[in-house]
Amino acid sequence: MLYEALWRLPHAANVYSGEYFHFKYQLFTWVVELPASWMVAFEMLILAVAALGVLLGVLFRTSSVIFTLIYVHLFLIDEAYYNNYIYFALLISILLAFTGADKTFSVRSYRSRDNESVAIPRAVPFWNYFLLRAQIIIFYFYGGIAKLNVDWLSAQPLKHWFQNSVSIRYPMTWFAHQDWFAWAVAYGGIFINLGAPLLLLWRRTRTFAIVALIAYHLMNSRLFMDGLFPYLAIVGIIVFLEPSGGRYLWGRFQKFVIGASNVRSLECSSLSHLRSKVKKRRLVILWIVIYLSLQVAFPLRAYIFSDSSTWTEVGDKFSWTMRLRNKEAFVKFRFSHPEAEIWLNENSALSPRLTAAQVTAMSKHPWMMLQYARELDRILSENSMPDTKITVISVASLSARPYQVMIDPTADLTEIDYPFWGVADWILPLAANPLYESRPLTREGRMRAIMRALQTYADAHADSIFL
Repeated sequence: MLYEALWRLPHAANVYSGEYFHFKYQLFTWVVELPASWMVAFEMLILAVAALGVLLGVLFRTSSVIFTLIYVHLFLIDEAYYNNYIYFALLISILLAFTGADKTFSVRSYRSRDNESVAIPRAVPFWNYFLLRAQIIIFYFYGGIAKLNVDWLSAQPLKHWFQNSVSIRYPMTWFAHQDWFAWAVAYGGIFINLGAPLLLLWRRTRTFAIVALIAYHLMNSRLFMDGLFPYLAIVGIIVFLEPSGGRYLWGRFQKFVIGASNVRSLECSSLSHLRSKVKKRRLVILWIVIYLSLQVAFPLRAYIFSDSSTWTEVGDKFSWTMRLRNKEAFVKFRFSHPEAEIWLNENSALSPRLTAAQVTAMSKHPWMMLQYARELDRILSENSMPDTKITVISVASLSARPYQVMIDPTADLTEIDYPFWGVADWILPLAANPLYESRPLTREGRMRAIMRALQTYADAHADSIFL
Protein backbone atom coordinates (compact mmCIF):
# COMPACT_ATOMS: atom_id res chain seq x y z
CA MET A 1 0.00 0.00 0.00
CA LEU A 2 2.98 2.28 0.51
CA TYR A 3 3.97 1.52 -3.08
CA GLU A 4 0.41 2.28 -4.19
CA ALA A 5 0.42 5.65 -2.45
CA LEU A 6 3.85 6.75 -3.69
CA TRP A 7 3.94 5.46 -7.26
CA ARG A 8 0.72 4.07 -8.72
CA LEU A 9 -2.05 6.29 -7.38
CA PRO A 10 -0.36 9.67 -8.07
CA HIS A 11 0.08 8.60 -11.70
CA ALA A 12 -3.62 7.76 -11.96
CA ALA A 13 -4.58 11.43 -12.00
CA ASN A 14 -7.40 10.95 -14.51
CA VAL A 15 -9.16 8.68 -12.03
CA TYR A 16 -9.53 11.51 -9.55
CA SER A 17 -9.41 14.61 -11.70
CA GLY A 18 -12.39 16.93 -11.52
CA GLU A 19 -12.06 17.45 -15.28
CA TYR A 20 -13.73 14.09 -15.82
CA PHE A 21 -17.18 12.79 -15.03
CA HIS A 22 -17.18 10.18 -12.27
CA PHE A 23 -19.51 7.20 -12.00
CA LYS A 24 -20.73 6.71 -8.43
CA TYR A 25 -21.71 3.63 -6.46
CA GLN A 26 -25.43 3.52 -5.75
CA LEU A 27 -25.32 4.30 -2.03
CA PHE A 28 -22.39 6.72 -2.36
CA THR A 29 -23.45 9.21 -5.01
CA TRP A 30 -22.63 11.97 -2.50
CA VAL A 31 -18.89 11.21 -2.52
CA VAL A 32 -16.88 13.88 -4.35
CA GLU A 33 -13.22 14.12 -5.27
CA LEU A 34 -10.83 16.78 -4.05
CA PRO A 35 -9.19 19.13 -6.56
CA ALA A 36 -6.53 17.19 -8.46
CA SER A 37 -3.66 19.24 -7.01
CA TRP A 38 -4.88 18.56 -3.47
CA MET A 39 -5.42 14.91 -4.29
CA VAL A 40 -1.87 14.26 -5.44
CA ALA A 41 0.05 16.64 -3.16
CA PHE A 42 -1.97 16.31 0.05
CA GLU A 43 -4.22 13.27 0.22
CA MET A 44 -1.69 10.88 -1.37
CA LEU A 45 1.03 12.14 0.96
CA ILE A 46 -1.09 11.47 4.03
CA LEU A 47 -1.99 8.05 2.63
CA ALA A 48 1.71 7.23 2.19
CA VAL A 49 2.59 8.41 5.71
CA ALA A 50 -0.27 6.37 7.19
CA ALA A 51 0.81 3.29 5.21
CA LEU A 52 4.34 3.74 6.54
CA GLY A 53 2.95 4.00 10.07
CA VAL A 54 1.11 0.71 9.65
CA LEU A 55 4.19 -0.92 8.13
CA LEU A 56 6.53 0.11 10.96
CA GLY A 57 4.03 -0.03 13.79
CA VAL A 58 4.26 3.69 14.63
CA LEU A 59 0.96 5.01 16.01
CA PHE A 60 -0.42 1.85 14.47
CA ARG A 61 -4.10 2.25 15.32
CA THR A 62 -4.20 5.91 14.30
CA SER A 63 -2.28 5.19 11.10
CA SER A 64 -4.63 2.30 10.26
CA VAL A 65 -7.75 4.41 10.69
CA ILE A 66 -6.36 7.32 8.64
CA PHE A 67 -5.17 5.01 5.88
CA THR A 68 -8.54 3.24 5.76
CA LEU A 69 -10.57 6.46 5.62
CA ILE A 70 -8.49 7.92 2.78
CA TYR A 71 -8.42 4.65 0.86
CA VAL A 72 -12.21 4.33 1.19
CA HIS A 73 -12.58 7.84 -0.21
CA LEU A 74 -10.33 7.11 -3.19
CA PHE A 75 -12.13 3.82 -3.79
CA LEU A 76 -15.58 5.43 -3.85
CA ILE A 77 -14.75 8.26 -6.25
CA ASP A 78 -15.38 6.30 -9.44
CA GLU A 79 -17.05 2.90 -9.89
CA ALA A 80 -15.59 2.56 -13.38
CA TYR A 81 -12.20 1.75 -11.84
CA TYR A 82 -13.45 -0.94 -9.46
CA ASN A 83 -10.94 -3.72 -8.97
CA ASN A 84 -11.22 -6.80 -6.76
CA TYR A 85 -7.70 -6.44 -5.38
CA ILE A 86 -8.38 -2.83 -4.33
CA TYR A 87 -11.54 -3.99 -2.59
CA PHE A 88 -9.64 -6.84 -0.92
CA ALA A 89 -6.88 -4.48 0.27
CA LEU A 90 -9.55 -2.12 1.58
CA LEU A 91 -11.20 -4.85 3.66
CA ILE A 92 -7.88 -6.01 5.08
CA SER A 93 -6.96 -2.45 6.04
CA ILE A 94 -10.31 -2.09 7.84
CA LEU A 95 -9.74 -5.31 9.76
CA LEU A 96 -6.14 -4.42 10.67
CA ALA A 97 -7.39 -1.27 12.36
CA PHE A 98 -9.19 -3.47 14.91
CA THR A 99 -6.25 -5.79 15.64
CA GLY A 100 -3.17 -5.61 17.81
CA ALA A 101 -0.85 -6.28 14.88
CA ASP A 102 1.78 -3.90 16.25
CA LYS A 103 2.52 -6.02 19.32
CA THR A 104 5.47 -7.60 17.55
CA PHE A 105 7.70 -6.86 14.52
CA SER A 106 7.07 -3.16 15.13
CA VAL A 107 8.82 -0.03 16.35
CA ARG A 108 6.56 -0.14 19.38
CA SER A 109 7.64 -3.64 20.34
CA TYR A 110 11.29 -2.84 19.61
CA ARG A 111 11.29 0.17 21.93
CA SER A 112 9.80 -1.88 24.76
CA ARG A 113 12.14 -4.85 24.43
CA ASP A 114 14.42 -3.83 27.31
CA ASN A 115 12.06 -1.63 29.30
CA GLU A 116 9.74 -3.59 31.53
CA SER A 117 7.77 -0.45 32.47
CA VAL A 118 6.47 -0.07 28.92
CA ALA A 119 6.51 -3.75 28.02
CA ILE A 120 3.61 -4.96 25.89
CA PRO A 121 2.30 -8.50 25.61
CA ARG A 122 3.51 -10.28 22.49
CA ALA A 123 0.22 -12.08 21.97
CA VAL A 124 -3.08 -10.96 20.45
CA PRO A 125 -6.58 -12.32 21.02
CA PHE A 126 -7.35 -15.28 18.80
CA TRP A 127 -10.18 -13.39 17.10
CA ASN A 128 -7.54 -11.17 15.41
CA TYR A 129 -6.31 -14.20 13.50
CA PHE A 130 -9.78 -15.67 13.10
CA LEU A 131 -11.22 -12.56 11.46
CA LEU A 132 -8.39 -12.19 8.94
CA ARG A 133 -8.49 -15.90 8.13
CA ALA A 134 -12.27 -15.82 7.69
CA GLN A 135 -12.04 -12.85 5.30
CA ILE A 136 -9.48 -14.62 3.15
CA ILE A 137 -11.50 -17.86 3.11
CA ILE A 138 -14.62 -15.93 2.04
CA PHE A 139 -12.62 -14.29 -0.76
CA TYR A 140 -11.38 -17.65 -2.07
CA PHE A 141 -14.67 -19.51 -1.54
CA TYR A 142 -16.84 -17.06 -3.46
CA GLY A 143 -14.16 -16.83 -6.14
CA GLY A 144 -14.59 -20.59 -6.60
CA ILE A 145 -18.40 -20.54 -6.47
CA ALA A 146 -18.47 -17.81 -9.13
CA LYS A 147 -16.53 -20.09 -11.47
CA LEU A 148 -19.26 -22.74 -11.41
CA ASN A 149 -21.01 -21.36 -14.49
CA VAL A 150 -21.43 -22.63 -18.02
CA ASP A 151 -18.83 -20.29 -19.53
CA TRP A 152 -16.05 -21.08 -17.07
CA LEU A 153 -16.77 -24.81 -17.05
CA SER A 154 -16.29 -24.79 -20.82
CA ALA A 155 -13.07 -22.75 -20.35
CA GLN A 156 -14.46 -20.19 -22.80
CA PRO A 157 -13.19 -16.95 -21.20
CA LEU A 158 -9.72 -18.43 -20.75
CA LYS A 159 -9.55 -19.69 -24.33
CA HIS A 160 -10.36 -16.19 -25.55
CA TRP A 161 -7.81 -14.47 -23.30
CA PHE A 162 -5.01 -16.92 -24.02
CA GLN A 163 -5.54 -16.84 -27.78
CA ASN A 164 -5.77 -13.07 -28.09
CA SER A 165 -3.81 -11.53 -25.24
CA VAL A 166 -0.49 -9.83 -26.01
CA SER A 167 0.36 -9.16 -22.35
CA ILE A 168 1.07 -12.74 -21.23
CA ARG A 169 4.56 -12.88 -19.75
CA TYR A 170 7.33 -15.41 -20.21
CA PRO A 171 7.46 -18.38 -19.51
CA MET A 172 3.65 -18.77 -19.80
CA THR A 173 3.47 -17.70 -23.46
CA TRP A 174 3.97 -21.23 -24.81
CA PHE A 175 1.44 -22.81 -22.44
CA ALA A 176 -1.19 -20.14 -23.10
CA HIS A 177 -1.56 -21.22 -26.74
CA GLN A 178 -2.22 -24.87 -25.86
CA ASP A 179 -5.90 -25.83 -25.77
CA TRP A 180 -5.44 -28.18 -22.81
CA PHE A 181 -3.91 -25.39 -20.74
CA ALA A 182 -7.14 -23.35 -20.73
CA TRP A 183 -9.01 -26.39 -19.38
CA ALA A 184 -6.32 -27.02 -16.77
CA VAL A 185 -6.41 -23.42 -15.55
CA ALA A 186 -10.23 -23.38 -15.49
CA TYR A 187 -10.67 -26.49 -13.34
CA GLY A 188 -7.46 -25.93 -11.40
CA GLY A 189 -8.77 -22.49 -10.45
CA ILE A 190 -11.98 -24.03 -9.09
CA PHE A 191 -10.02 -26.54 -7.03
CA ILE A 192 -7.64 -23.90 -5.68
CA ASN A 193 -10.40 -21.46 -4.77
CA LEU A 194 -12.66 -23.98 -3.07
CA GLY A 195 -10.11 -26.37 -1.61
CA ALA A 196 -6.90 -24.58 -0.71
CA PRO A 197 -8.26 -22.23 2.01
CA LEU A 198 -9.78 -25.15 3.90
CA LEU A 199 -6.58 -27.16 3.49
CA LEU A 200 -4.71 -24.22 5.03
CA LEU A 201 -6.64 -24.69 8.26
CA TRP A 202 -5.51 -28.32 8.66
CA ARG A 203 -1.92 -28.71 9.81
CA ARG A 204 -1.29 -31.89 7.80
CA THR A 205 -2.30 -30.34 4.48
CA ARG A 206 -1.11 -26.79 5.11
CA THR A 207 2.25 -27.18 3.34
CA PHE A 208 0.57 -28.55 0.21
CA ALA A 209 -1.97 -25.71 0.23
CA ILE A 210 0.74 -23.05 0.64
CA VAL A 211 2.76 -24.41 -2.28
CA ALA A 212 -0.36 -24.68 -4.46
CA LEU A 213 -1.52 -21.14 -3.68
CA ILE A 214 1.89 -19.58 -4.25
CA ALA A 215 2.22 -21.38 -7.61
CA TYR A 216 -1.35 -20.38 -8.54
CA HIS A 217 -0.85 -16.67 -7.80
CA LEU A 218 2.56 -16.49 -9.43
CA MET A 219 1.09 -18.09 -12.56
CA ASN A 220 -1.74 -15.55 -12.55
CA SER A 221 0.77 -12.71 -12.29
CA ARG A 222 2.35 -13.91 -15.55
CA LEU A 223 -0.94 -14.58 -17.33
CA PHE A 224 -3.26 -11.74 -16.39
CA MET A 225 -1.12 -8.71 -15.47
CA ASP A 226 -2.97 -8.38 -12.15
CA GLY A 227 -0.51 -5.92 -10.65
CA LEU A 228 -0.01 -6.35 -6.89
CA PHE A 229 -3.01 -8.63 -6.36
CA PRO A 230 -1.19 -12.01 -6.63
CA TYR A 231 1.48 -10.84 -4.19
CA LEU A 232 -1.10 -9.42 -1.81
CA ALA A 233 -2.84 -12.81 -1.81
CA ILE A 234 0.45 -14.62 -1.20
CA VAL A 235 1.22 -12.37 1.79
CA GLY A 236 -2.25 -13.20 3.15
CA ILE A 237 -1.19 -16.82 3.56
CA ILE A 238 0.96 -15.75 6.54
CA VAL A 239 -2.06 -15.51 8.85
CA PHE A 240 -2.68 -19.24 8.41
CA LEU A 241 0.75 -20.15 9.77
CA GLU A 242 1.31 -21.08 13.39
CA PRO A 243 2.41 -18.05 15.44
CA SER A 244 5.08 -20.18 17.10
CA GLY A 245 6.86 -20.54 13.75
CA GLY A 246 7.17 -16.79 13.35
CA ARG A 247 8.39 -16.37 16.94
CA TYR A 248 11.02 -19.07 16.42
CA LEU A 249 12.37 -17.52 13.21
CA TRP A 250 12.33 -14.02 14.68
CA GLY A 251 14.18 -15.22 17.77
CA ARG A 252 16.87 -16.89 15.65
CA PHE A 253 17.22 -13.71 13.59
CA GLN A 254 17.60 -11.57 16.73
CA LYS A 255 20.25 -13.87 18.12
CA PHE A 256 22.16 -13.66 14.85
CA VAL A 257 21.96 -9.86 14.67
CA ILE A 258 22.21 -8.60 18.26
CA GLY A 259 23.40 -11.59 20.23
CA ALA A 260 21.60 -14.05 22.46
CA SER A 261 22.07 -12.03 25.67
CA ASN A 262 19.90 -9.12 24.46
CA VAL A 263 16.99 -11.13 23.11
CA ARG A 264 13.76 -10.79 25.05
CA SER A 265 11.51 -13.83 24.91
CA LEU A 266 8.18 -13.56 23.19
CA GLU A 267 5.55 -14.77 25.59
CA CYS A 268 2.34 -16.20 24.22
CA SER A 269 -0.93 -16.65 26.03
CA SER A 270 -2.45 -20.07 25.79
CA LEU A 271 -5.21 -20.58 23.24
CA SER A 272 -7.69 -21.46 25.98
CA HIS A 273 -6.86 -18.20 27.77
CA LEU A 274 -7.37 -16.20 24.60
CA ARG A 275 -10.69 -17.91 23.95
CA SER A 276 -11.86 -17.13 27.46
CA LYS A 277 -11.06 -13.46 26.86
CA VAL A 278 -13.08 -13.52 23.64
CA LYS A 279 -16.11 -14.87 25.50
CA LYS A 280 -15.97 -11.90 27.85
CA ARG A 281 -15.96 -9.40 25.04
CA ARG A 282 -19.50 -9.64 23.84
CA LEU A 283 -19.34 -6.49 21.79
CA VAL A 284 -16.33 -7.82 19.92
CA ILE A 285 -18.10 -11.08 19.20
CA LEU A 286 -21.22 -9.22 18.08
CA TRP A 287 -19.15 -7.05 15.73
CA ILE A 288 -17.42 -10.11 14.26
CA VAL A 289 -20.76 -11.85 13.68
CA ILE A 290 -22.27 -8.79 11.99
CA TYR A 291 -19.21 -8.17 9.82
CA LEU A 292 -18.83 -11.77 8.66
CA SER A 293 -22.57 -12.09 8.08
CA LEU A 294 -22.43 -9.11 5.73
CA GLN A 295 -19.39 -10.54 3.97
CA VAL A 296 -21.17 -13.86 3.48
CA ALA A 297 -24.53 -12.37 2.49
CA PHE A 298 -23.50 -9.51 0.21
CA PRO A 299 -21.98 -11.63 -2.59
CA LEU A 300 -25.20 -13.66 -2.77
CA ARG A 301 -26.82 -10.77 -4.65
CA ALA A 302 -25.04 -12.00 -7.77
CA TYR A 303 -27.00 -15.27 -7.59
CA ILE A 304 -30.32 -14.18 -6.10
CA PHE A 305 -31.25 -11.34 -8.43
CA SER A 306 -29.88 -12.44 -11.74
CA ASP A 307 -29.27 -15.61 -13.74
CA SER A 308 -26.14 -13.95 -15.12
CA SER A 309 -24.65 -11.12 -13.09
CA THR A 310 -21.84 -10.81 -15.62
CA TRP A 311 -24.47 -9.78 -18.18
CA THR A 312 -26.78 -7.57 -16.09
CA GLU A 313 -23.90 -6.39 -13.82
CA VAL A 314 -26.32 -6.63 -10.87
CA GLY A 315 -24.34 -7.81 -7.86
CA ASP A 316 -21.23 -8.46 -9.94
CA LYS A 317 -19.07 -6.10 -7.89
CA PHE A 318 -18.18 -7.00 -4.29
CA SER A 319 -18.96 -10.67 -5.07
CA TRP A 320 -15.45 -11.89 -5.92
CA THR A 321 -16.44 -12.70 -9.51
CA MET A 322 -12.87 -12.53 -10.78
CA ARG A 323 -11.74 -13.23 -14.36
CA LEU A 324 -15.08 -14.79 -15.25
CA ARG A 325 -15.88 -13.19 -18.55
CA ASN A 326 -14.87 -11.40 -21.67
CA LYS A 327 -17.49 -8.77 -22.47
CA GLU A 328 -17.40 -6.70 -25.65
CA ALA A 329 -19.92 -3.88 -25.91
CA PHE A 330 -21.11 -1.02 -28.12
CA VAL A 331 -23.12 1.95 -26.85
CA LYS A 332 -24.60 5.03 -28.52
CA PHE A 333 -26.93 7.55 -26.90
CA ARG A 334 -29.89 8.87 -28.89
CA PHE A 335 -31.93 12.04 -28.39
CA SER A 336 -35.58 12.63 -29.28
CA HIS A 337 -34.69 16.18 -30.33
CA PRO A 338 -31.92 16.16 -33.00
CA GLU A 339 -30.93 19.70 -32.05
CA ALA A 340 -29.88 18.41 -28.59
CA GLU A 341 -27.31 16.08 -30.11
CA ILE A 342 -26.15 18.79 -32.50
CA TRP A 343 -25.74 21.20 -29.59
CA LEU A 344 -23.71 18.66 -27.60
CA ASN A 345 -21.43 18.03 -30.58
CA GLU A 346 -20.88 21.74 -31.07
CA ASN A 347 -20.28 22.33 -27.34
CA SER A 348 -18.21 19.29 -26.52
CA ALA A 349 -16.35 21.21 -23.80
CA LEU A 350 -19.61 21.31 -21.80
CA SER A 351 -20.27 17.59 -22.20
CA PRO A 352 -19.23 15.25 -19.37
CA ARG A 353 -15.70 14.15 -20.21
CA LEU A 354 -14.71 10.48 -20.01
CA THR A 355 -11.44 8.57 -20.23
CA ALA A 356 -11.12 5.57 -22.55
CA ALA A 357 -11.32 3.25 -19.53
CA GLN A 358 -14.54 4.92 -18.37
CA VAL A 359 -16.13 4.59 -21.82
CA THR A 360 -15.25 0.89 -21.88
CA ALA A 361 -16.69 0.34 -18.40
CA MET A 362 -19.85 2.34 -19.14
CA SER A 363 -20.57 0.45 -22.35
CA LYS A 364 -20.91 -2.75 -20.28
CA HIS A 365 -22.80 -1.44 -17.26
CA PRO A 366 -26.46 -0.27 -17.30
CA TRP A 367 -26.11 1.74 -14.06
CA MET A 368 -23.28 3.77 -15.55
CA MET A 369 -25.23 4.41 -18.74
CA LEU A 370 -28.11 5.69 -16.63
CA GLN A 371 -25.81 8.04 -14.69
CA TYR A 372 -24.28 9.40 -17.88
CA ALA A 373 -27.69 9.97 -19.49
CA ARG A 374 -28.87 11.87 -16.41
CA GLU A 375 -25.76 14.05 -16.53
CA LEU A 376 -26.40 14.79 -20.22
CA ASP A 377 -30.02 15.66 -19.38
CA ARG A 378 -28.86 18.00 -16.60
CA ILE A 379 -26.45 19.82 -18.92
CA LEU A 380 -29.10 20.19 -21.62
CA SER A 381 -31.63 21.56 -19.10
CA GLU A 382 -29.14 24.06 -17.68
CA ASN A 383 -28.50 25.37 -21.19
CA SER A 384 -32.18 25.91 -22.02
CA MET A 385 -32.48 23.00 -24.43
CA PRO A 386 -35.94 21.47 -24.89
CA ASP A 387 -36.94 18.51 -22.74
CA THR A 388 -35.26 15.58 -24.48
CA LYS A 389 -35.91 11.86 -24.28
CA ILE A 390 -32.54 10.07 -24.06
CA THR A 391 -32.39 6.42 -25.09
CA VAL A 392 -29.43 4.17 -25.77
CA ILE A 393 -28.40 1.61 -28.35
CA SER A 394 -26.56 -0.94 -26.21
CA VAL A 395 -25.29 -4.16 -27.78
CA ALA A 396 -22.93 -6.60 -26.08
CA SER A 397 -21.28 -9.98 -26.50
CA LEU A 398 -20.56 -12.05 -23.38
CA SER A 399 -17.69 -14.55 -23.57
CA ALA A 400 -17.74 -14.82 -27.38
CA ARG A 401 -21.51 -15.26 -27.64
CA PRO A 402 -23.24 -13.57 -30.57
CA TYR A 403 -23.94 -9.88 -29.97
CA GLN A 404 -27.37 -9.09 -28.58
CA VAL A 405 -29.22 -5.99 -27.40
CA MET A 406 -28.66 -5.42 -23.66
CA ILE A 407 -30.80 -2.34 -22.91
CA ASP A 408 -34.37 -1.71 -24.07
CA PRO A 409 -33.76 0.85 -26.85
CA THR A 410 -37.13 2.52 -26.20
CA ALA A 411 -36.49 3.18 -22.48
CA ASP A 412 -36.07 6.86 -21.62
CA LEU A 413 -33.01 6.92 -19.34
CA THR A 414 -34.01 10.29 -17.91
CA GLU A 415 -37.23 8.86 -16.47
CA ILE A 416 -36.43 5.31 -15.33
CA ASP A 417 -34.85 4.12 -12.08
CA TYR A 418 -32.17 1.59 -11.21
CA PRO A 419 -33.29 -0.53 -8.23
CA PHE A 420 -30.81 -1.33 -5.47
CA TRP A 421 -32.30 -4.82 -5.14
CA GLY A 422 -33.17 -6.79 -8.23
CA VAL A 423 -32.74 -6.30 -11.95
CA ALA A 424 -34.32 -3.35 -13.74
CA ASP A 425 -36.97 -4.39 -16.26
CA TRP A 426 -35.26 -2.30 -18.98
CA ILE A 427 -32.19 -4.61 -18.86
CA LEU A 428 -32.90 -7.38 -21.36
CA PRO A 429 -32.08 -10.98 -20.34
CA LEU A 430 -29.18 -12.93 -21.76
CA ALA A 431 -30.04 -15.60 -24.34
CA ALA A 432 -30.51 -18.88 -22.51
CA ASN A 433 -28.46 -21.19 -24.72
CA PRO A 434 -24.79 -20.23 -25.09
CA LEU A 435 -23.48 -20.23 -28.63
CA TYR A 436 -19.83 -19.31 -28.95
CA GLU A 437 -18.27 -17.67 -31.98
CA SER A 438 -14.62 -17.37 -32.94
CA ARG A 439 -12.80 -14.23 -31.78
CA PRO A 440 -11.36 -11.71 -32.35
CA LEU A 441 -13.46 -9.93 -34.92
CA THR A 442 -12.15 -7.28 -37.26
CA ARG A 443 -13.63 -3.81 -36.93
CA GLU A 444 -15.84 -4.49 -39.95
CA GLY A 445 -16.81 -7.91 -38.63
CA ARG A 446 -17.70 -6.45 -35.25
CA MET A 447 -19.94 -3.81 -36.79
CA ARG A 448 -21.67 -6.44 -38.94
CA ALA A 449 -22.30 -8.54 -35.82
CA ILE A 450 -23.72 -5.52 -33.99
CA MET A 451 -26.01 -4.68 -36.90
CA ARG A 452 -27.26 -8.29 -37.02
CA ALA A 453 -28.12 -8.06 -33.32
CA LEU A 454 -30.04 -4.82 -33.85
CA GLN A 455 -31.88 -6.27 -36.85
CA THR A 456 -32.80 -9.39 -34.88
CA TYR A 457 -34.21 -7.25 -32.08
CA ALA A 458 -36.10 -5.02 -34.52
CA ASP A 459 -37.65 -8.06 -36.25
CA ALA A 460 -38.78 -9.46 -32.91
CA HIS A 461 -40.24 -6.11 -31.77
CA ALA A 462 -41.85 -4.82 -34.93
CA ASP A 463 -44.58 -3.14 -32.90
CA SER A 464 -42.13 -0.94 -31.00
CA ILE A 465 -40.70 2.36 -32.17
CA PHE A 466 -37.14 1.43 -32.97
CA LEU A 467 -34.84 2.71 -35.69
